[in-house]
Amino acid sequence: AWFDLAFVYVAQKKYDEAKKLLDFNVDYHTKKNQIDDLWNDYLNLSGVFIPLKKYTEAKKYIDLGLKIAQKLNSES
Repeated sequence: AWFDLAFVYVAQKKYDEAKKLLDFNVDYHTKKNQIDDLWNDYLNLSGVFIPLKKYTEAKKYIDLGLKIAQKLNSES
């Protein structure tokens, strides 16, 4: 549900609010060792930085997400 709200914030160009929710997700999934959700959190975080043209930051999160997805042999 936090992701859904973060998506709304991105659509409204409220990137700081979206990032706060996604940072919460990353922290939560890290603490709970829910790696299968963590890679998606990172990809969603990249979506906060792309519209801001902060491509280096976006790539950092894309790379983190990709690394985890590959480790999990995720097909999506």
